[in-house]
Amino acid sequence: MKKRDILVSYILLLFVVVMGKAEGRGKEWHGHVTAVTVAPEYRRIGLADGMMKLLEDVSEKMSV
Repeated sequence: MKKRDILVSYILLLFVVVMGKAEGRGKEWHGHVTAVTVAPEYRRIGLADGMMKLLEDVSEKMSV
């Protein structure tokens, strides 16, 4: 992950909350999202989609 991507991720965390868990090792690595919430003034601009995509990308890298 590039430094810019990490910075953007931290900025998004101010407006988006993803609650869940990740567990396992190697091929058994998996996660569960319990809730996703976005501050009202930042809804409908794709922030939750972006955070879920980031979570998927990180999970894919962790499962290798």
